[in-house]
Amino acid sequence: MLRMVIVDDEPIIADGLYEEFLGIADLELDVYRVYSGKAVVDMLQRTRIDIVVSDIRMPGLDGMVLLDIIHDNWPECKVIFLTGFKEFDHAYRAIRSGAVNFVLKTEGYDKVVDAVRQAVAAIEASLKVRDLLDSHRQDRETMSLLLRKDFLLSLLRGNSVLGIEPRKELDQLGISLLADRPLLLFMGKMDRSPGALTYIEKSKCFYSVSLIAEQQLSAKLCCFQIVDDRDNMVWFAQPHSAISMDEDDISAEDFKWRASALFLKGTLETIQRICKESLGTTVSFAVWTEPTPWRQIADRHAELRHLMEYRIGSGTERLVTDENLDASESVPPQPDARRFAGFASSKLHVLESHLEKGERELFFARLAELTKDLTQELGSRYAPAQELYFSIAMILFSSINRWKLADHDLLKAGYRKLLKPEEHENWAAGALFLKQTAMQLFELRSNEEQQRATDTITFLQGYIDEHIFEDLSLVRLSELVFFNPAYLSRLFKQETGINLSDYIQERKIHKAKQLLERNECKINDIAEALGYGYGANFARSFKKMTNQSPKEYRESLNK
Repeated sequence: MLRMVIVDDEPIIADGLYEEFLGIADLELDVYRVYSGKAVVDMLQRTRIDIVVSDIRMPGLDGMVLLDIIHDNWPECKVIFLTGFKEFDHAYRAIRSGAVNFVLKTEGYDKVVDAVRQAVAAIEASLKVRDLLDSHRQDRETMSLLLRKDFLLSLLRGNSVLGIEPRKELDQLGISLLADRPLLLFMGKMDRSPGALTYIEKSKCFYSVSLIAEQQLSAKLCCFQIVDDRDNMVWFAQPHSAISMDEDDISAEDFKWRASALFLKGTLETIQRICKESLGTTVSFAVWTEPTPWRQIADRHAELRHLMEYRIGSGTERLVTDENLDASESVPPQPDARRFAGFASSKLHVLESHLEKGERELFFARLAELTKDLTQELGSRYAPAQELYFSIAMILFSSINRWKLADHDLLKAGYRKLLKPEEHENWAAGALFLKQTAMQLFELRSNEEQQRATDTITFLQGYIDEHIFEDLSLVRLSELVFFNPAYLSRLFKQETGINLSDYIQERKIHKAKQLLERNECKINDIAEALGYGYGANFARSFKKMTNQSPKEYRESLNK
């Protein structure tokens, strides 16, 4: 869903266009309206905007200045200026920049709608990456790529690989990151396991996502990507340069990092959409919004892996940040499966990966392979059997602790028995116990994820009713629950069967009916209080949902 804001210092124009676009379902726009240049600038610094429809001249903000601000924050944003004949010169200058479209105010709503449709089409076209892979050929030497991959993987594993001349080492590897500056780390994962793909197919898929991310992020961030040993795509990023600002209470450096994190989160929504439409795959992302020192990369990598497990409902295309978790939920990195000696280490590594991603069928298929070895091949060899049992048990034990399920009635007895193989009659009984414990864990995690979804929706519904006269925009509501707007919109529709915007509209009309029952409340006052701007907009919306105008509804009550 694309995000569009309409800005005009004349409320009648902004409100009229707002209502017009709310009624055009096929565009699938998340539409906002503001009445001043300052308000639209605040919004640009708060969330990603795809299209701006603006008066070319407003008090305190020249159109060309606004254009610079828009493209400084969101380089791919499309701009449509509303102009009068007197501002034609101004519009011509903007057109020469190749950055905008313009519509004369005298041409009416249809022309504005056409211009927005053109902008939407241009954005959709820019999301197509059919030619991207052909136009970006790998031109670095194989050895350089291997060295860079090994270096970045070493950082993720916690190895201290930077020497006394880190800048020189990074230059030799072709990594244009600054060793004396922290990093903005984020992680991506394909929602459907690429395990069934061949190595070449999987590599092409990762490479495609990497190219898409580079194309979308390169305007403001310098990024390098690596795929870790659990098929997580990990990016190391730094902002290109300082970001100008006028806030005295925030240091320039802090503001730069905050703006970079905002840009990253907003742009990842676009990357998710490109991957879905052009590659046919959905990708989830986890972002650590705070700057990460180089020496803490391994710890942050482990926290990002934990963050990637964080689910609400069963939706795909998640975008979660460290804001989604309380500090108490952060955990130290868990031991990698490859640290265990023995023939089953690679299988254990994959098993843990399936558990982290919630892939029930793949997990139990892999578990069956392992426990078959446990019950048949290792039955007479105690030491290897014990090692394999403890390895699987520790994977389950660790997950139970991370999800804080140890005291749950369903797991309480099994939790204590997990690390006591001597309590099982034989290794076959131990294998069955591991399977049963895993089934209980999946069930509890699924219930908890669904409960989180239910709690989130219940909270939002209560908040909407309690704050019906306040800002109920998708951006504002997503900030309350720390989700990106697109994911929140999908989650609400998935859980309730109704669009969030339609639900808000229903609650506003419900409140309007209550107020109309009180004759002392003027219709125009009700319209303004509920955010409709003026009476005509309110009357249109009310009649659309009730088949009566507000006046007719009030009169029907008095009969």
